[in-house]
Amino acid sequence: MATSALRAELHQINQQIDLQRRVLYDLEVSRFAVQSKLSQLAVYPILTLPPELTSEIFVHCLPEDSWADIYEAPLLLTRVCRTWAHIAASTPALWRSLRLCLGEWDDQELRELLETWFRPNRGSALKIVLGGDLARVDLPEFMTSLQRHAHHISSLSLTLTARNLALLKSFPLKMRFLRELEITVEDEEDEIYAEPVDLKDVFVDTSQLTQVHVDQILPANITLPWQQLTDFQCYDYFLDEVLEVLRLIPNLVSLDVTLGLEDHRDPARDKLIHHNLQRLTVMEQERLDRQETLHLLHFLTLPKLDTLKTEELEERTLRAFMRRSDIPPLATMHVNLVGFPHECLDVCQEILPSLRWLEDLSLSCPTLPFAQAFFSGLAARETFLPRLRKLAIGYDELTLANQATLTSVLELVAQAALNRNVLAQAGVVHCLDFLSFVVKLTELASLRLPFASLSGYRQLQINGVEVYIGTSLDSLL
Repeated sequence: MATSALRAELHQINQQIDLQRRVLYDLEVSRFAVQSKLSQLAVYPILTLPPELTSEIFVHCLPEDSWADIYEAPLLLTRVCRTWAHIAASTPALWRSLRLCLGEWDDQELRELLETWFRPNRGSALKIVLGGDLARVDLPEFMTSLQRHAHHISSLSLTLTARNLALLKSFPLKMRFLRELEITVEDEEDEIYAEPVDLKDVFVDTSQLTQVHVDQILPANITLPWQQLTDFQCYDYFLDEVLEVLRLIPNLVSLDVTLGLEDHRDPARDKLIHHNLQRLTVMEQERLDRQETLHLLHFLTLPKLDTLKTEELEERTLRAFMRRSDIPPLATMHVNLVGFPHECLDVCQEILPSLRWLEDLSLSCPTLPFAQAFFSGLAARETFLPRLRKLAIGYDELTLANQATLTSVLELVAQAALNRNVLAQAGVVHCLDFLSFVVKLTELASLRLPFASLSGYRQLQINGVEVYIGTSLDSLL
C-alpha cells in the first residue's frame, strides 16, 4: 500500500477523534449546565436542618486528641459546601482547640491555619497544642504570629524535644491571658541525652497563669509566677525538687508528682508544712522494688489535705503523717497500704475512725487482717467512716494465697456492704452508692468464682448500689 493512502487513512481517523472530542466536550458542558440547575432547585434534607442543630452535629464530629488535618473536622467541614462552610465558621466550639504538628505544614499553610483558628469574630479562649519539629518551620515568623494572637490563648501545651525547646529561648512570649501551661519533653530521635531544658524568661507577663504541668524541667530552669499558682503537676522530680516546689508555691492547692529513681532519702531532714495544699497525687517509678526508700509523705505535714492518691504506702508512714497533720479532712483516699499485720490493725483502730469526712476510699491489696478489721468496723460501727459512699477494693492475683482466700474476702466485703446499708436506713451513716472489687490478673489468666459467692453483690444491685466485680476488662455480674 502506498504511503499516500496510509496518510489519508490516518487523517480520517484523526478527524473522527476530533469529532468524538467535540461530542465529549459538548456532553460535559451539558452535564455542568444540568448540575448547576439541579444545585439551584434540588433540596437536600440535611441542608434543611436549622443551623443551630447542624452546628451541634458538627461539634460532635470533632475527633479527640488528633492533630489538625484537612481531611478531618473542623477543616473538612469548610470544604463540603458554602452552607456548611458558613455554619462551621460561625461555630466557635469547633475552633477552641488547635493541635498542630509542626513540620507537617509548609509556612504558607501554617499562616493560613493560624488565621483560620484566630478569626477575630470568634472571641473564645483557645487551647493550643504544639508538637513536631520547630526546626522545620520559619520559627521567627511562626513565633511572631503566635505572639500576635497570644491574647486568645488560655491554654498552651508543648510536646517537643529538649533541642526544640531550647530554640524558644530567642522568642519570649508575653501571654497575659494564659491560664494553663503544659510542657512535655520528648525523647531525642538520636537517643543522645540533651542538656537540661532551660526556659528561663521564655514565658513572661503570665499574670493569669494558675495551672502548670512540666516534665523533667526543674523549678530553677523555668520562669513562672510561683506565688499565684494553684495547680502543679511534675514528672521525674527528686524529693529535693518537690520540696522546693512546695516552698515556692505557698498558695498551691493541688500537686500531682511522679518521683524519679532515688535510692536514699534522709529520714532526719525537717518536715515541710504546707498550709494550703488540699489534693496530693504521688506516683513513684519502680516503687515496688524500692519500698525501703521513704515515701514523700514522710517529709510532709498537710493539715488541709482532702484528697490523697498514691501507690505503695507503709502503714507506719500513713499513721505518722496523719498524727503530724492533726488528722486532715480527707474526703478521698486511694492507697495501697503495705506493712506488718499489727500495723494494719493500728490503722483500722486509730486512723480510719478519725476520718469522718471520707466519702471515697480505694484500697489496693489490703492484707487479710486489715480486711477483717476494716470490714467488721464498716459493718457494725456508726462512727466508722460515717460519710463513706464509694468503696473500691483491688487485688493483684499474686497477692492472693489461693481461690479460697479470694472467695472469703469477696463474701466478707459483700456482707459488710449489706450490713452497712442497713445502718444507713437508720440515718446514722451514709449509704454506700458504689462498690467495686477488681482482681488484676497475669497474662492469659482468667477469673472464675463460685456463683454463690456473688449473691451478696446481686442483692446490693437490687438495692440500687452500683456494683462492679471482676477484672479491669470483664465483669462477673
